[in-house]
Amino acid sequence: MKTRRVVISLIFVVAVGMAACDSEPKPPDQSRNANNAASPATDEATKNKLTEELTQAVKLLDKAETELTQDDEAQAKAKRILGYPLFIVDDFIKPEDFVSILKSKNRGELSDHLVKDFKASTKKLFDEAKGDRLDPELLDALTAELNEQLKKRDLYNQDRFPAARLTQATISELRRPAEKRLPEELAYLNRRLLEDSYRGFIKQAPTETVLSHLQNTDTLSQRINISELPSSFQSSLNAISNSTRALLEKQSNGADLSANDIQNFRKDVTAALESLRGSNPSPPGLFEQIIHILWEVLYYLLLILAVVVPLALIAFFIKRARDNAAAKELVNLQAFKKIIDRHDHLQQEFISFKNQSTSELEALKDQISRLESAYRILARKTEQSANSSSANFQNADRYYEPPPPPVREEPEFPVSAETYLQKMKGSNRSTTVIRPDFQNGILVKDGEGRGELVLVEDLTRPVDFQRLFVVPSVSQFQMKQDFYNYYDGYYECDQPTAGDVWILHPAIVEKVNGGWRLREKGRLEVRS
Repeated sequence: MKTRRVVISLIFVVAVGMAACDSEPKPPDQSRNANNAASPATDEATKNKLTEELTQAVKLLDKAETELTQDDEAQAKAKRILGYPLFIVDDFIKPEDFVSILKSKNRGELSDHLVKDFKASTKKLFDEAKGDRLDPELLDALTAELNEQLKKRDLYNQDRFPAARLTQATISELRRPAEKRLPEELAYLNRRLLEDSYRGFIKQAPTETVLSHLQNTDTLSQRINISELPSSFQSSLNAISNSTRALLEKQSNGADLSANDIQNFRKDVTAALESLRGSNPSPPGLFEQIIHILWEVLYYLLLILAVVVPLALIAFFIKRARDNAAAKELVNLQAFKKIIDRHDHLQQEFISFKNQSTSELEALKDQISRLESAYRILARKTEQSANSSSANFQNADRYYEPPPPPVREEPEFPVSAETYLQKMKGSNRSTTVIRPDFQNGILVKDGEGRGELVLVEDLTRPVDFQRLFVVPSVSQFQMKQDFYNYYDGYYECDQPTAGDVWILHPAIVEKVNGGWRLREKGRLEVRS
């Protein structure tokens, strides 16, 4: 089920992606014609906006031509209308305060930079300026100096223009690569920097210009169906673009505009406007639209089939491989489970057999021990009887039988290590000092008698039929660490410390080749 959902999702995504973009790249003119079934109402609205933008551009060109014959700032005003944001005297809101800021001693790094680049004549006019009324010559010089700053690519740096004083639009413009900015874009950026830094003293540059309307025209022409536009409109747009570049180059180089330049530019814009107004292409008929829709549906169906068939085959083989792998895994799991069950059964049988054999062996050892005791008693009586019969003539009292040698009483656990070791001396048990052989993992006899443990054996019984005890060779611990250093591997102790060593249960070992091996841990107790 999950595989089917994934395949269906992939089919949907691939189909939508292939439908959204054509497999072959299209040139700009063909990309406009990608949707021949565009809504006529939409194209008509776009054409109306194109007409409105070009009409506004023509009006602004007429205004720029009129400005050229007005006053001393005619050139700057005309260039502003075209799209180059030059300063004029009217842009200064409070010129007296602005001049005071530039003349003050604590004027800031930006004002220092601007005043430092001023011409000597401008600086002289600044020094001579006094009172609230400024000399018009000073304002003209200040305007010219700021217009020079619009051309400089090194005007901006972070120290002169802190980000906290800039608007978001200016910050966004600063993020664009500097090498891709056109001269008019650089001028607009520098103008915004100065406006943000001297907010309240400089007006914002006009946003409605001939250039802005032409840019809107170009953007709108990309959205409309190319069949709705006459071929002459495209050539007119290209001519307008060339004229715009030529005029903006003049503005950035400081050259003066002439009425002839604006008139030629106006002719190109008017020609584009007239060709747009004269175009009235007939919309496609109903039959043509139906045929177009059918072809589109058929194209997308074939496109989806071309994607679905390979994906369906891939999904089938993937599902088949996964089913086979799951079946093999199930068989392996079942076989492994049988092996585990068999192992558990054999382990239980082995434990049962071991327990039964151990109990039988212990019973056999007890029987052998009793037989040995009976045998020793019988042997002693036989020996006494033989000795008695042979000494009848030497001993008058032939009925006298000497008493058996005393057997020392062995201590019972728990007992102190000192008491146990003392009572082992002279008893039927022998003691042997042993030490650990860490290399072989056994206990061996210590020839020097300095080992940590003492092996206790019963001399009256064979080695194979007796329990061998291992007890500490010391009777006291000087510190707690004595237990962990020497006896932790053979005895357990709840609270090891310094004091007398008591044996609660002795450790039990068994005879092996080369020595003895621990069979069961003992238990100690330390008493202060």
